[in-house]
Amino acid sequence: MLSRYEFFSVVREQWRICPQIASVGTCCLVGVICTGLIYVANAGDSRVVLGRVDRECRR
Repeated sequence: MLSRYEFFSVVREQWRICPQIASVGTCCLVGVICTGLIYVANAGDSRVVLGRVDRECRR
């Protein structure tokens, strides 16, 4: 998996070569919390990752 910096580097390079490829695509992420439940939906080539900080966990 690419880091965000590697991804930005790839997009910058593609923009110079063929800007149409780097500027097309669609994604939508939605998250709703309702009465203690979270509902997540996505469209396109995207994923949602949910996490939390456990303040009791120490390294």
